[in-house]
Amino acid sequence: MIEYCGPIIREIEKEILNRTFLKKYKFERRRILEFLEQRFFEQRLEEMLKTQNFNALTVYELLEPLIRQLDSREATDWPKYFYYYSLSFSFPEAVPIELDASRNRIAALYLRVLKVISEFQKHSVDGTWQSRYPILLLTDDEIAALEDPTEFLTFKRYFT
Repeated sequence: MIEYCGPIIREIEKEILNRTFLKKYKFERRRILEFLEQRFFEQRLEEMLKTQNFNALTVYELLEPLIRQLDSREATDWPKYFYYYSLSFSFPEAVPIELDASRNRIAALYLRVLKVISEFQKHSVDGTWQSRYPILLLTDDEIAALEDPTEFLTFKRYFT
């Protein structure tokens, strides 16, 4: 199980060290890279893989030291904030708090890491519905075989 640690870290790096992402949210590449290279991060990730605990709170705990570096303000219930931030994309009128840009950037970072972990969970054998019945999209070969891939590609662009 631990042999997956390297590929997961590389996928996380691809997601959150992406120049476009860093520029859009004004993150310092060096600061994030230093965090990802810490033994703490690798140990937490190894523990997550060992216990096959891929839930959102565990991902938050994995990133908590970085989140505290990026936003030192107290009294932020980050898991709840991430929920409201996500909710705002589909149901903005249902969000009972005011979201702010400085926290939204951290939420965007968290969601990118959660996405990588969730993708890994699909291919694990952790006994959850996410791994038993993963939502897998068509491969490139299957898309090429479609009579008209336009509708599928539109769906894929919005779904992923």
